[in-house]
Amino acid sequence: MTMRFGRITVDPAQMAGVPCIRGLRIPVTTVVSLLAQGMEEQRIVLEYPDLEAADIREALCYAAAAVDARGLGSSGDPLSLLQSERRQRPPGAPAMGSHPLAGRRATLDEYHSLIRDGLLGEDDRVELLRGIVVGMTPHGIAHARAIQELTEHFVIAVRGLAKVLVQLPLTIGDDSEPEPDVAVVSLGEAGRHDGHPRSALLVVEVAGDSLHSDRALKRELYARTGVPEYWIVNLEERCLEVHRDPDPAGARYAVAFRVAETESVAPVAFPGARLTVAILFR
Repeated sequence: MTMRFGRITVDPAQMAGVPCIRGLRIPVTTVVSLLAQGMEEQRIVLEYPDLEAADIREALCYAAAAVDARGLGSSGDPLSLLQSERRQRPPGAPAMGSHPLAGRRATLDEYHSLIRDGLLGEDDRVELLRGIVVGMTPHGIAHARAIQELTEHFVIAVRGLAKVLVQLPLTIGDDSEPEPDVAVVSLGEAGRHDGHPRSALLVVEVAGDSLHSDRALKRELYARTGVPEYWIVNLEERCLEVHRDPDPAGARYAVAFRVAETESVAPVAFPGARLTVAILFR
């Protein structure tokens, strides 16, 4: 369904009906979040070759119109914005893609207060990425199976050496708390009593609709915070994208390569935990 914005589409059969750019699997909130983080228009187009400069400008106009339509104006604080959204959202409707904090910066403490006060709950599939509350896409069958295979593999492979977190918060930096599909953390970090783990030895994201974000926003986030190894399970191309040797200053990984479905790979931190990539796609 095309809205009055010619470049913004909403298709209930695609990404749970989240507003996207021209039918692409690129949510408006992703573009707005990147802009909010200071990424320049030219770089966004470089990271997302399917996008055009006009798409980015219309995404901003759409976001402004969405805020105006909610009657929020330009001065709402995060708590009041979320309370307003709660009142307007039908019971059971996902917050994804239209979350009132999407595109707005929030501190880690502020984000935690929303959770603590019950204003963000289990039905709110969101995570904090560089100060931006970002909606998470629902899992398809292939996505869920890949997570299951990763979990079973690493739970056995690193038993006694590390802990495996599955879609649990990872507090990295002072403005981010992603919930990666799988994270392997040290025993010390897993046993923290003062909050969620603050570092990981390996982070794995399973990417279907989220591929663009996982390659851009999350890759930069994990590199910037020094995560030593980051994997992306590319469901569409049936391969594993491996990133190593982070450069926090440049928010990039110095080493990046693909592992084909017919090959295997082991994390640097756990050479004995070799994974046969094919099991992720069966």
